[in-house]
Amino acid sequence: FFLSSNHSTAKQQRSMKSNKCAETLVGKLRREFEPRVPTLIESLTGIEFNVGPQTSSVSESKEIERLFPNSYGQPMVDITNRNQNPQSSDAHHIEFNKSSQNVCTNALRIGVVLSGGQAPGGHNVITGLFDALKELNQASVLLGFTGGPKGVVMNRYIELTTGVIDRYRNTGGFDMLKSGREKFQTQLQLEASLKTVTENN
Repeated sequence: FFLSSNHSTAKQQRSMKSNKCAETLVGKLRREFEPRVPTLIESLTGIEFNVGPQTSSVSESKEIERLFPNSYGQPMVDITNRNQNPQSSDAHHIEFNKSSQNVCTNALRIGVVLSGGQAPGGHNVITGLFDALKELNQASVLLGFTGGPKGVVMNRYIELTTGVIDRYRNTGGFDMLKSGREKFQTQLQLEASLKTVTENN
């Protein structure tokens, strides 16, 4: 953005205002670029999760189960898409249950927050989440908590709409929401975060 001084002429001010709104060819091409996604998830409404047999370790199973009691022994899951032609899978030799779980298409309210240092794909993680939510249900809402984890503690957020998302699509950095290096450490912070989640459904 440009800051005009009291001595700038009206013509200069109009020129600077015009420059702020101009979009370069590179910017236009970047905004219109569509990242490639795996064929399997091109149509989210057709995704099914088929549950298979429980997993186990090849050795030291008791010790690993002791160290990871909540995740050890979880079943294998084969992801298919009923909107696409069946394709060969590495899991073809494993027997999966016929009963499957579909992707949730109910309207959802989801919050997203950025934490830590900047990353080149930060904005597209959020835009991808936004696009997926809207594909599954247009009534879904995505809230962006600003300024890192502190935004969750303080219940400080913006609703991420198409207009907001498209301004940052395919751009690097964390400018959309900003970030922070705070951590959820104290009991008060945890309680405040829980209150934020509860109040925003």
